[in-house]
Amino acid sequence: MLTMFIMSTETRENNSAEDVSLDLQVEKVKHKAAKKTRIRKSIVYSVFILLNVLVILVVLLLENKSGNVIAGKEVLRTAGENFPYTAIVFAIFFVQVAADTVSLYFLLKQSGKKDFVLSLRTSIIGKYYDKLTPWSTGGQPLQMAYMSSHGVDVPTACAIPLAKSLIKVITVGAAVLPVFIFSGIRVNVYAMVAAYISVCCGALIPVLMIVFVRHPEWGQRFTRWLIRLLCRMKIVKDYDALYAKFSVLVDNFLKGMGYLSTHRKMLLIVGLMTLIDVAAINTIPYFIMKAFGYPNVDFWYIFVLCLFVSYASYFAPSPGAAGVA
Repeated sequence: MLTMFIMSTETRENNSAEDVSLDLQVEKVKHKAAKKTRIRKSIVYSVFILLNVLVILVVLLLENKSGNVIAGKEVLRTAGENFPYTAIVFAIFFVQVAADTVSLYFLLKQSGKKDFVLSLRTSIIGKYYDKLTPWSTGGQPLQMAYMSSHGVDVPTACAIPLAKSLIKVITVGAAVLPVFIFSGIRVNVYAMVAAYISVCCGALIPVLMIVFVRHPEWGQRFTRWLIRLLCRMKIVKDYDALYAKFSVLVDNFLKGMGYLSTHRKMLLIVGLMTLIDVAAINTIPYFIMKAFGYPNVDFWYIFVLCLFVSYASYFAPSPGAAGVA
C-alpha cells in the first residue's frame, strides 16, 4: 500500500510538472501570437500613414501645374505669417471630432456603455473611412464592426451610426434648407439643383423611418418587396434566409428608433453636436484662404458655397465625393 501511495504521489507530481510545463508552452505561444499581432497592426498603420502621405504628395504635384517650387515655399511662408488663421484651421478640426465624439458617447451611454475612448476612436474611424470610400459610405459599416468588436452588442452597434445619421439628416436638413433659400447666394445652376435634390431626398429618409416606427407592419412589407425585387434581379438566391436576416435587422432598428423617440433630451444634444460638426467642417475653407493671404474674403459667402458643394457632391461616386467638390 505504501509503495502504491508513493507511486501515486510521484505520478501526481509528474503530472503537475507536465501541466506547468504545458502552461508555460501555452503562455509562450500566446505571447508570440500577441507579438505578431502587434507587429502586424504596426505594419498596417504604417502603410496607411504612408498611403496618406503619398496621396497628399500626388495631389500637391497635380495641383502645382506651373511646376514653380518657389510658389510652394511662398505659400508656406504666407501660412506661417498668418499663423493665427492656420492654428484656427487645426483647432476647428479638433472641434469637429470632439462634437462627433460627444454624439457617439451619449448614444453609447443610453445603451448602458460609458466609454469616451471608444467613442473617440469610433468617431475617428468613421471620418477617416468616409474620406476613402465612394459617396462617403465606408465610415458607418466600419464603425459598426469596431464597436461590436469592443464589447457593444451587434444590434446596438448597428443602431447607433444609423440613429446618428438619421438625426443628422433631420437637424442639418432643417437648418441648411432655409440657408439655401434665404441667403440670396447663387452658384452654378447644376450645383444648386443637385444640392436641393440632396436635401429633399435626405428628408424622405426620416419620414420613412418615422412611418415605419409607427407602423412596423409597413416596414415588414417594404422588406418583403425589396427582397422579392432583388430575387427577380438575380442578386439574391435564397429568399427565406435573407428575409429572416432582414427581419431581425429591421426589428432591432425599429426598436432602436422607438427608443430614441422617447429620449428627447438626448436627441437635442446629439442634434446640437451634429450641427456643430457640420458647421465646423464648412468653416475650414474660409480660414484656409485667410491663412494663405486672401485679404477680401466674406465668411458667410464662403460658408454657404461650402454647404452647396457638400450637398451637390453627394452624387459623386468618388472617395469622399472629393472629385466633384
